Amino acid sequence: AKIFSLCEPSKHMRHIEKLAKAVHSKEGKMETIKAMIAAILEEDGVTPPTSGLSRHRVDDWIKECHLIKQFDKIRPEFSKLEQADMALTTTE
Repeated sequence: AKIFSLCEPSKHMRHIEKLAKAVHSKEGKMETIKAMIAAILEEDGVTPPTSGLSRHRVDDWIKECHLIKQFDKIRPEFSKLEQADMALTTTE
């Protein structure tokens, strides 16, 4: 594993064979593989990065993006209605 790894020779390659086998044999589910990697990193004392994003905020942003895409589809109709409203206002 160390010969073909992409890390420095001084780094420890614990459990790489087990992880590679789980990925290639498709035995392990993604959650299992994530748990294996998390356990290895925790044993090595690696602290995961924190993010200021909340799940609720991301979901709201995705919904807003979908609304913008839907609005783009009806934008020509909206422009016509806007022009009609300006013409009506001018006439009144």
